[in-house]
Amino acid sequence: MKKNQSRTLHLIDLENLSGCGSCTAALTADIHRAYMAVVPTSPYDHYIVATSHRNFTATATWPGGFRVVGSGQDGAETALCAHVLELDVPAHYDHLVVASGDHYFAEHVYAWKGAGLAVTVVSRERQISYALYTAATRFV
Repeated sequence: MKKNQSRTLHLIDLENLSGCGSCTAALTADIHRAYMAVVPTSPYDHYIVATSHRNFTATATWPGGFRVVGSGQDGAETALCAHVLELDVPAHYDHLVVASGDHYFAEHVYAWKGAGLAVTVVSRERQISYALYTAATRFV
């Protein structure tokens, strides 16, 4: 891939976007359609989709996403961030989208911005923590 090609990494906290702890394949497909309708994407983008072990099979309806599992309090969030820390994100991406309203990501968003990434946060209406809202470069 050319270095001048813009690329985005999407971090999807599926249970947070769903607003419930139980995701079905149909609900995941609905969330995917809604997400794609409001978030600009390109064929060069990558997606990491996280859930608890209970909802892992529901992630199969998110096309092209790499799947991570984390259970317990902040399990999906921890799994997403742990995976991202293994990547050299600023070297490969220009933009990061955090699809969650969870306060857990606020500190990470500040760090990613400090590394030169633009960070967009996507959340359900009125379901975003203030800390995450203020950390983001852009909010959808």
